[in-house]
Amino acid sequence: MREGVIGSGGGRMEQKLQELHEAIVEENLEAFKQKLNDVPKILNKIKVGCYIHTPLHVAAYHGHLEFVKEILEKSPGLVEVLDWRRWSPLHLASAQGHLAIVQELVSKNRDMCTSLDGDARTPLHLAAMKGKKEVLDKLFEESLSSPHELMNAKDVAGNTILHLAVRNKELTVCQ
Repeated sequence: MREGVIGSGGGRMEQKLQELHEAIVEENLEAFKQKLNDVPKILNKIKVGCYIHTPLHVAAYHGHLEFVKEILEKSPGLVEVLDWRRWSPLHLASAQGHLAIVQELVSKNRDMCTSLDGDARTPLHLAAMKGKKEVLDKLFEESLSSPHELMNAKDVAGNTILHLAVRNKELTVCQ
C-alpha cells in the first residue's frame, strides 16, 4: 500500500487536482474527463510522502461509481493509496455503505479488504461500526483471509468487528 501525495509540480498540479475533486463532488463527469484529458498523467503524480485525498478517495466517499470506474481505468494502482488517516478508498466506500464501489475497488485488489488504517481497522471494522451489512457481507465474500481471521482481527484498542458493531448499536451486522 502506498501513502498518497502530490509529487513535484507545485501549485499548478495541486490546482488541477483540486479541479478534479470539485468535478467529482459536483458529479460533473464530462468536466472530470476533460480535466483528465488536459493533464493525462495527473493520476500518476501520486507518490509516497504527505497524505492527501486522491480523486479516487473523493469519488469513493461520495459514492460516484462512474468516476471510480474512470479513475481505475486510467490508474488502477490508486486503489492502494492511503490518505492522512491511512484510509484507502475501500475504507471510505465501506464506511459510507457504497456497495457498488466496494465491489469495483475489491475487483482491482482483494488484498485491500484487510488493509489497516491508522487505528489498525480494516474496511470490515468500518462497515461493522456503521451498520453496513451488505458491504460487510461482500468484504467477507471477497477477502483472501478466512472468516475466522476476519472476525478476530483487532484494532489498536483490541476491538473486533463484533465489538465495534455492538458498541455502536449496529446489531443487524451481528446476525
